[in-house]
Amino acid sequence: MGMVREINNVLADLKEWKEKNDLINCKFTLPISYLLNNKDEELDFVHEHYAEHIERSEILKKLLKQAL
Repeated sequence: MGMVREINNVLADLKEWKEKNDLINCKFTLPISYLLNNKDEELDFVHEHYAEHIERSEILKKLLKQAL
């Protein structure tokens, strides 16, 4: 039960661009692991961000652009 609640919390945080967002903060969670294992070209920025090839401000720009 606790794991399901944690996954739901992480997914909810991914929808909001607040300071505790795991994607922005490069935390490794189950949903983030899924994104990192996905080879979709649209998710290349996630791989670049976790490999520290792009700055946090750049990841925010890319995420906001995709949300629009």
